[in-house]
Amino acid sequence: MKSIIGLIVAALTLCVGCTDNLIVYTYKGTSVTRKDIGATTYLYYGDYSKGKYPNSYVKITYSGFNNGLLAHLIFNSDSSVEIRRGNGYFDFKRNKTEKLFAKEIENPDNIRWHDSIKGRFDDVVFLTDVLSLERSENTKNKSKVTARYIKEKK
Repeated sequence: MKSIIGLIVAALTLCVGCTDNLIVYTYKGTSVTRKDIGATTYLYYGDYSKGKYPNSYVKITYSGFNNGLLAHLIFNSDSSVEIRRGNGYFDFKRNKTEKLFAKEIENPDNIRWHDSIKGRFDDVVFLTDVLSLERSENTKNKSKVTARYIKEKK
């Protein structure tokens, strides 16, 4: 019995570091890589689909009752990418030259902005931890951002 419990604990421990999802979002030559591990998402400026992640990233944690990842990425013409926050705690580990950033926006202003772009996301992509919802929202709102779902947790 102890050996079975030991095997279960070992298996669960090994999966703690597993990447559940790996997604690369690209718009007009600018990319952001998303790596999900459990209830944590890491965003990296650039295409890191082959690994070797940089020291600059945005870490988003979302756990507990009634929580999840909700955000938008806005790809700007100067190749910077703005993060519009929804749910989750956002922790920025970056240097001053990084082009992945977030602005502090009050919720009513964020809602008005979101309503103003419905059906025409163009340079915007919606992110959520529920990938089927992410796909349908981006399709419905005609996002022109390409999402490559390289690895998905089933």
